[in-house]
Amino acid sequence: MFHLTRRRNLKSIFENGLKPQGDIFGGFKRARSSVQHAVYLFETEHEARMGGSTQFMREKDPDEWHIIEVEVPDYCDLRRDPEFGLQRRINAWMAYCTIPPEYLTYLYPVRDEE
Repeated sequence: MFHLTRRRNLKSIFENGLKPQGDIFGGFKRARSSVQHAVYLFETEHEARMGGSTQFMREKDPDEWHIIEVEVPDYCDLRRDPEFGLQRRINAWMAYCTIPPEYLTYLYPVRDEE
């Protein structure tokens, strides 16, 4: 799985892990009928890019958004994000657990690989 985050969150994520948030997809401004306290993930890198593409286009700083590869722990309750999937047909997921730093691998700023 893959997670998108702003640069300012990287230090905390790699010190404390990914924690369930309810702040509209960790910085993404999108309407949701119900904001859930979860870690939002995508099934593939490509889907992560597609899911965040409107945010990336608005950024003045090309290195603002970063991709993290996530190994979801077996104990984590993982469910499809039906609202995101319906809008764009992207495999988005919600993880209802804290994902420790040892399950995370930093990949790169999103713009590096475009």
